[in-house]
Amino acid sequence: MRPRFDGITGGLLALLVAMMPLLGSAGILSATAAGQAEGGDYESPQFGYVVEWNEQWAERERETTSDAGGVDSMVLSNNDGRVQIAGQVDEAAADEFLDEMISLVTAGTDKFEIINDDRDGDVPTVELSTGRDHLLLEAQTVDGAVVVVALRAREADYGAALAAAQDGITLNGTPVLSGEVATPAADPADPTEEPGTGGIDGTTYTSPDHGFTVTWDEAWEATETSGSGDFNELRLTSSTGGLSILSGTFYGGDPETCLAGEDAYFGTEDPNVEDWTPVVDADGEAVAGSGDGFAYGVFTFAYGSEDDGYVDLVDYIECRSLIPGETTLEILASTTPDLYEEHIASVLEITNAIEMPESADPVEPAEP
Repeated sequence: MRPRFDGITGGLLALLVAMMPLLGSAGILSATAAGQAEGGDYESPQFGYVVEWNEQWAERERETTSDAGGVDSMVLSNNDGRVQIAGQVDEAAADEFLDEMISLVTAGTDKFEIINDDRDGDVPTVELSTGRDHLLLEAQTVDGAVVVVALRAREADYGAALAAAQDGITLNGTPVLSGEVATPAADPADPTEEPGTGGIDGTTYTSPDHGFTVTWDEAWEATETSGSGDFNELRLTSSTGGLSILSGTFYGGDPETCLAGEDAYFGTEDPNVEDWTPVVDADGEAVAGSGDGFAYGVFTFAYGSEDDGYVDLVDYIECRSLIPGETTLEILASTTPDLYEEHIASVLEITNAIEMPESADPVEPAEP
């Protein structure tokens, strides 16, 4: 699977560095694909700070994570750029965090240029360029957490992305990336709040919000993530590759829209993906399928960066309708080409046996 940075020391640093071409980045949804027509809001489960955004921005729900005792992170995107907002327990001053991050992102490369380093203002900020991408980061202590807001955009789009972020995203009611200090939240969340029902029980997982059940054998290791709203994710890893099963309101419960949106993102927007190509069979037909309540496709690509090099991977993406017109289940399996046949066989043993909730339409077993 693509690298995900959570549950480790320095998790906040790693989450933000993951935005850089040096270390890779996760996918984002376009505003139209995410279906956020009127903006939205997010409350940090552990720290209680509140992020709000207008109709110019869409939340990337599958990248919204909260790790107990660690990092809360969420991502917003539009057609010009991407903003990640992450918080962790206040263990260091905000400007100390920026020092550590600058050392991290500039180590081993001469492609980073620090354009501006302002530590004298109320909100320490650092502006960097990679030649292709432009980044602006600010860090401050909010509600008992160090909160970092990081904007990333192509050089040509940076001005528009920054203006949209300052105009359309707030942290506790204060515009982000503006140099203004965010005020404490009026009613921070209780970090000891009990989680909802469901989750992992041995080698079985039941989605807390959507009621489907997944079972696997001991060859797999499992972790789960619950983000904002009703977003749930189960992550499984084995010796052959990775598998994520996600569910939420993204793509409005439309499988074909979901598959097309993921294809479009990885094919055109992810800066760490090269040569994203649909797999075709011996007859030149795409290895893809769709039917009532599902759609799937298989894709090859190179993942990495010019500095660190690229690795060839194969992705299997399947989307299902949990509640038609409302909620989606998405399956993402990733491995290397030499392990694909073995990996996809193990994946389908799990995914074709998912027990869907009563609200979902019957789904045919996928046969990629």
